[in-house]
Amino acid sequence: MHDEHLTPVQRRNLELLRRPPEPIVFEPGFVADLVALARATMLELSARLRGERLWVSKSRLTNVHGCEVKYLLPDEFEWKPSTAAGFVAH
Repeated sequence: MHDEHLTPVQRRNLELLRRPPEPIVFEPGFVADLVALARATMLELSARLRGERLWVSKSRLTNVHGCEVKYLLPDEFEWKPSTAAGFVAH
């Protein structure tokens, strides 16, 4: 990527965000523990759901991680002609 069109602040931030070119290598034990934890957690969730389906959307994850308190408030959304028009426009 050519950085000459960036401002000094943008260039500095890009350098802070970029990974080094060398790949990140994790210890095999760490990877195995992480996979085992993920499997155990999913099995526990599956048992708690008792056969029910769980749908997790990207927007719901974004909302809950943005502000859990706001996420837990009652949803007062209702479709109106203006809302539908805005939805279609986007």
